[in-house]
Amino acid sequence: VEIKVNALSFGIVQVRDTGKSIELEASEATTTKVNGERLFKATESFGRDLKIEYKDNKLTFILKKQSNWLSALVQLSYQIQEGIMMDGE
Repeated sequence: VEIKVNALSFGIVQVRDTGKSIELEASEATTTKVNGERLFKATESFGRDLKIEYKDNKLTFILKKQSNWLSALVQLSYQIQEGIMMDGE
């Protein structure tokens, strides 16, 4: 619940568990505010465990579920937030 509430606060509109991965989908408005360089730097530590897709004007973050996926998901939500430039920043 904490992850979803935190994610909603910065524009993630959907969190899905697909069994093998967790998907976080950003709204179109949030996607337009993303600073690509900041996002890349914030998420590069995930390596191949994270895939970022752009489809229908929205970013989707796909995190592979590993043994420590829950703590990785919490970390990812904060790092995505770092990569998003909100108004006034």
